[in-house]
Amino acid sequence: MEKRQIVECNFVFSLWKNPILFLDYGQLQDEYFLTEEGKFYYNIGKELFKSKFVKFDEVALSTYFVGKDSIKLTYDTYGGYSTVREILSIVEPDNIEGYFDNMIKGKIIKDLLNVGIDVDLDRADKMSVDELYEHYDKILSTLFMSNPSNFELEDISISDNDINFLNEGNDMGIQFHEYSPRMNYHSLGFPKGELSMVAGFVNQGKSTFTVSNILYPIAKRGEMVGMIANEQTIIKIKTLLLSMVMFREMKEYSLPRRTLRKGNFTSTQLEILAKAKDKYNSILANNFKFIKMYDYNPTKLRKAVRLLASLGCELILYDVLKIDTSSNSANNPAWMELINTSKDLMQMCSKLNIAGLITMQLDQNRNDRRVLTNELITGAKGVNEVLSESWMIRILRKDEYTGQPHDCKAYTFKYDDKGKILKGSDKKPIKEYLELKEDEAFMVAFHTKSRSDEVGTQIIFKSILDFATYQEIGYCSIVESQPQQYKKKEG
Repeated sequence: MEKRQIVECNFVFSLWKNPILFLDYGQLQDEYFLTEEGKFYYNIGKELFKSKFVKFDEVALSTYFVGKDSIKLTYDTYGGYSTVREILSIVEPDNIEGYFDNMIKGKIIKDLLNVGIDVDLDRADKMSVDELYEHYDKILSTLFMSNPSNFELEDISISDNDINFLNEGNDMGIQFHEYSPRMNYHSLGFPKGELSMVAGFVNQGKSTFTVSNILYPIAKRGEMVGMIANEQTIIKIKTLLLSMVMFREMKEYSLPRRTLRKGNFTSTQLEILAKAKDKYNSILANNFKFIKMYDYNPTKLRKAVRLLASLGCELILYDVLKIDTSSNSANNPAWMELINTSKDLMQMCSKLNIAGLITMQLDQNRNDRRVLTNELITGAKGVNEVLSESWMIRILRKDEYTGQPHDCKAYTFKYDDKGKILKGSDKKPIKEYLELKEDEAFMVAFHTKSRSDEVGTQIIFKSILDFATYQEIGYCSIVESQPQQYKKKEG
C-alpha cells in the first residue's frame, strides 16, 4: 500500500502543480483511487479547479476551506500545507502520463485479482497499461482459439431454415435507406462481419456526410451505432446531429449551424432549442455512442471497438483513418500502418459480428481527378483488399453543373404509378435529366468496390450545408478529363 500511496501522490500532486491538467484528467471517479489520501487530495484539487483557481497555494486553500470544517480537519491531520508544499517541490507534471499509467495499472491488477485471475506482480509491474492489456488479451485469445469448439463441420445441404433465413432478409447488411435509397440499394446496406469505407479528399465533408446519411438514420430507427473519432469533438457531433433533427424531424429552418455556433440565443430560439433537445434525446441519445480517441494506437482502438460492441452497437465508424507521416521510416513506412489498421478492424468486425465503417483521406496530390477510384488511396491495394463496400465522395465542381463544359448529366429514372421504372422501345430505363442550379451545392458519391453489385455507379446529392444534410436526388455520368497541367500546349 505504501507503493500505491507514492503512485497516487505523484499523479494527484502533478495536477495540483499544474491545474490545467485537470482538463484531461478531471473526470476520474473515486473507484480509481485505492488510498483515502489520493481520493481526498484529488477531489479537493478538482473542486479548486472548478472554482477557477489556477494556482493551488495556501491562500487558495484557505478560501476553499471556508465553511468546510470537517474537510479542513482531515487536511490538517494529513499535515496541512507543509505536506502539500513538500510534495509539490518533488513531483514533475511533465511525467503525468507515466504517473497516470501506473495508477490505472494498479487498479486493473486489483480488479484482475478480485475476479480470480492470477497475476505475476513482478512482471506486471514492468508493463504499461497497454502492454498488460495485450498480455491478457493474447492469453485469452490463444485459449479460445485453441478450443476445438471454435470450428464445426457444417451441413452443406439447403434446409427450410436456410430459405426462411434468406426470405427474412437476414443476409442483407445494415440498412441506411431513409436518406440514401439508391446508395443503400447498390450496397445492400453495410454487411455485418465486414469492413466498408467512405473516402474523400480533405475538407470535402466525408465525416459529416457519413454521420448524416448513414449513422443518423440507423440510430433514428432504433439500432445502436458507435463512432470513434480522432478529429471531431463531441460538441461538434452534437451540433451536427441537432441541426439534422431540427431540419428533418421538426421542419425548423431558423437555426442553421452557424447560428448555433455563434450562440447568444433569443428567447424564441431558446424555446425552439428546448423542443429540439427533447426530440434529439428521444430518437438519438440512447442509440448513438461516441468515443474521442486523442492519440492512435492499435491497442486503444481494439479496446474502443470492443467497448462499443459490448454496449450493443451494430455499426461502428472509425473516423478518420489516415497516414501518420511523423511515424514514417524506411523500415516502417507510414502506409503500412494504414493497411495493418484496416486489416485489424476487419478481423474485429468478423469476430464481433458488427458492421465496420471507416472514413479515409484520399491522396491530396491527385485532387484534380474527376472520377474517384481506388488508386487514389495511398497503399490502396492492401486497404482495398479487406473492404466489402467502398464509396468515395467529393463536392461537385461548378464546371460540372447543367450546361457547363463538363456537365455531369444528372438524371433520375421515370416511374409509372406503381413505382416501377419505365423502359423505352430499346428496353432501357427512360432517363429524366435534372437541372442543377448554380446557387445550390451538390455532392457526388462514386461506388468503387462492392461484393453485392457492379461498381462505377455515381450518385448525386443536394447539399444543404446549413443543416448538415444531404438529399439524394439521382444519378450522374461524370467522365475523366485530362488534368490541365498535362494538356499539350498548342502551337
